[in-house]
Amino acid sequence: MSDARLSIAIADILVPEDRLRPVDEGAALALSRLIQQEGQKSPIAVYRSNATGKPYTLIYGARRLRALEILGAAEIEVVLRTKAEARMLEITDNLVMPALDALEQAEYVTAYRHWWETEFGPVERGGNRAKRNDFALKSNFELSEKPNFYKDISDKFALSERTAQYLFKIGRLSPTLREAIRGTSYAKDQKYLKKLTKFTPEQQSSITAALHHNPDLDTILRIGDPATGREGVGRMETQDWRESQFLDGWQGMTPERRAAALEKLGLMERPLNPWPSHIPPVRPVLPSPKDCPVMAMMRDPYRRLSAIPTIDEIETAKAEQAEEERLTLYLERQDYAGRINDVEKERRADYEKQIAKAKAAKSRKSKRGRRPDSDEVKLSKSMIKDGVIPELATALIEKLLVKRDFWIVKAAPRLTPDNQYIALHWIDQGHDLEEVAYRVMKMLEQQEKDEQETES
Repeated sequence: MSDARLSIAIADILVPEDRLRPVDEGAALALSRLIQQEGQKSPIAVYRSNATGKPYTLIYGARRLRALEILGAAEIEVVLRTKAEARMLEITDNLVMPALDALEQAEYVTAYRHWWETEFGPVERGGNRAKRNDFALKSNFELSEKPNFYKDISDKFALSERTAQYLFKIGRLSPTLREAIRGTSYAKDQKYLKKLTKFTPEQQSSITAALHHNPDLDTILRIGDPATGREGVGRMETQDWRESQFLDGWQGMTPERRAAALEKLGLMERPLNPWPSHIPPVRPVLPSPKDCPVMAMMRDPYRRLSAIPTIDEIETAKAEQAEEERLTLYLERQDYAGRINDVEKERRADYEKQIAKAKAAKSRKSKRGRRPDSDEVKLSKSMIKDGVIPELATALIEKLLVKRDFWIVKAAPRLTPDNQYIALHWIDQGHDLEEVAYRVMKMLEQQEKDEQETES
């Protein structure tokens, strides 16, 4: 079929109702703005037909067609294809689009598999392991002649066999459930779609009905449905988990245990116990006329009346109460101040001792000027003063880390200048302290022998 572009009237194109992917109005509106600026870059595909009086039927490009309708265009660029390849072209054109979500991709993979089975027969999975050696003996030409669905979908759409199987399961979800989650974030998440494939058609129908009342699929999946036998999946909220545990425990309890639990919670009405027979019954004592408050009021009406204070009396009482509170607060402050003074008197001697100690320490601090020499510098100066060459003194202190009480510090001044340079050479060569000390000892012994021979 030629890929030549034609311009035909938009009114002559029929859009089939059984298209796999419905047109998103928002996406079509955005595309219309792009086409208005840059024009139509790629044509749509149609084939000749006489359906409902229109000479052309759409294969793919419904969103581009809708975008030009929004712009009010009269014609659109198309390429002609045949009706036999219409379904295949619609699937392949949409399946390679990167904007598909997981649900749409699964629907196109399912449609592609149905078309493939119509053309080449049922899809075979796996094989007879015992006959693999026989297959290995066949020529490459014979193997390539046999169509393979998973190899075909891998070559055309870069989908592995495992991915294609998962997408095929997702594409076989009930149509009502797919429509309920279409366009939501769950249609892009394979984790939720794979969970939905594990449910039976009845369970999928119950999930669809629940989505009409609550669009939160995560919550619906966590809560089971006893009517269809669906168990909750996913991590439950704390309160939902506690409620589930309570209901499971309650159903497993006997009526006696349930009654005992309600009694512990204070939710069980307890009958009144009969009066013990060994305790005499309590009889209410009716008040006599002498003890009756009403009779006493009738005998002396003014005795029960209380005097109501005037406003001046109330203000005077408030002022007296405020004065008492101020006096109490003043006495408390005086007492607190006295206790602070007593504590300060007790600690005065210690405070003066601390002040004297701080002054003495301050007077002992070094005056401003050059900082005192470190122990290493003092040791180096002492060794140089005793006759050690500066290079050897520095090497002994910095490389061998000698201290003042080391034997080699006392023995180094006894070496001749030439022997000191020899010892410095050994240190530069990387000999350790023990090796250098041993060689210095040997050089001192040799010096003593030479001196004795010279004297004799």
